[in-house]
Amino acid sequence: MELEELEGPVTKENISSIRDNLGRGLDPGIESLVLELNRLGFETMASCEGHLDHGCIGPWVDIEKSPKIPSLVNRFNKEYRLPKEFKLYLGKLYDARYGAGIYHYRLMVNSWEANEKGVSGMSKAEFSNKAKEVMGKFTEYISSME
Repeated sequence: MELEELEGPVTKENISSIRDNLGRGLDPGIESLVLELNRLGFETMASCEGHLDHGCIGPWVDIEKSPKIPSLVNRFNKEYRLPKEFKLYLGKLYDARYGAGIYHYRLMVNSWEANEKGVSGMSKAEFSNKAKEVMGKFTEYISSME
């Protein structure tokens, strides 16, 4: 979901007013993570809780480039000791709208390929459910931070 511009940071008070260009609000399965990331000062740009029939299978959030987000994701992956298939992953997205050489991050579980095809030995639904579980753990992890 690409969000329309919002004045100021995303908060509990204004999160329900966020709409995409089709008039839909945030996906319920990703709303808490978007709120926590914004509370910590990470500007989110787009998000989705995932789809089994198109796009990314698991949930994802696009986050404005910040030097702090890679270390936060690395700390989470180390502390939770997740198997490789379920570690959080930061992909870089380049968007000409923001200028040459400017990118932002896409936070997701595993990799681009896994989020398009799934992982060996698991159905897409199983991967999606596990990815949602990992994102939920990450949400809990960052919710206790100042």
